[in-house]
Parts: sequence; C-alpha cells; structure tokens
Amino acid sequence: MLSDPYSLYSLRTDPYSLSPYYLPSRLVNRAILYLALLSIARADFSDDRVPASPDILSCVIAAADRHGDPLRSHGDALSAYYLCSARYVGECRASFGIVHLAVLGFTRSAERGSRHPARGHSFVVFLDESLAVRSFWRTDFDDAALSLRDGSKIYYGGQPTFDYANLPKPTKLPNEDSESPHVVIDGQLFVIPTWNAPK
Repeated sequence: MLSDPYSLYSLRTDPYSLSPYYLPSRLVNRAILYLALLSIARADFSDDRVPASPDILSCVIAAADRHGDPLRSHGDALSAYYLCSARYVGECRASFGIVHLAVLGFTRSAERGSRHPARGHSFVVFLDESLAVRSFWRTDFDDAALSLRDGSKIYYGGQPTFDYANLPKPTKLPNEDSESPHVVIDGQLFVIPTWNAPK
C-alpha cells in the first residue's frame, strides 16, 4: 500500500511526472521539428521579388512628382488632378543599366458643380538606376496585367511583349525623328525607352 494515497493519481495525471504514459517523446518531437524545417528549406521562393529598397514605391512617387506633368498631382478650388494608385512592377537589367518599372494611376475630377464624371489616366513609368524618370507611356490597357519575369522580360496578361536583354530591331516611324525599338501591347504602339549607359 502506498504511504501517500494521492501518489498513484499524481503519477497518472501530472504531465511533468515520470510516468511513461504522459512523458512526451523527445525523439518524436525532434523528428517533427526536423520535418518542418526540411519543408521550409525546400520551399520554392524563387518568384519572390525583392525591391532595391523597401521604400522604392515612395521614391518612385517622389520622382514622378519631380518630373512634373502629367505625373504630378495638382488642383485648385474648382477641380483636381491627383494620384489615386501606384504599383511598383520591378526592376530589370538592360544593356544600358537598370530599368525600374512602375504603374501610376491619376484621376482628373470634374469641375465643382459639373455633372461630368471624373476621368482616369494611367501611366507606365520607366526610371533609371538613380530613380529618375526617363520616360513613360500613357496607357489605355489594363496595366494591372503588366509584370516582369526572368530579370528582363516584360509580360502582359501572361504573354511576353519584349525583352530588355534582347530588344527588337529599331525602326523609324513617319512621325519620329530617329529609329527606336517598338512594341505593340493590346493594340497600342509604344516606343521602348532606352538611354545611354552611365559612364
């Protein structure tokens, strides 16, 4: 007979007791932890885009504002033209350096008292390595479908449009002064922005 009538009860219910029924298996715990760590280590994060700077989007917006119209918000007592959306697409490598791509959306409000609706304006903005605006496209297509893959390829809706590492042959259109590479996206013709490499 046990001297302590509660000793048997405590052995079976106390999770910190030495009972083999309640003592957790360190071997099992270690195996579970190992499998969890292994699954994390083998996870594929190759599509994650790490921006050049955590505040890259605010830098792009500031650069657009410095560039001026039509990439700058302004207004008066009657109407306003203001930035309503901004998205950093990513950076790609070209033969002349780094190209940053961003999409900016602006709204032009109707004049106060007018019954006309507000109008939206979308731009794809190209910036150089120093985050200075070099060029932009005024777009009518769904710019949310624009993406960057493989470091230099610009995609629209899952389809490749052009590759900064392998630009199309330059051509000269009637209304242009010099030859430039072009691309057609959703029926719109654009000049692919290029500039001289920094020395």
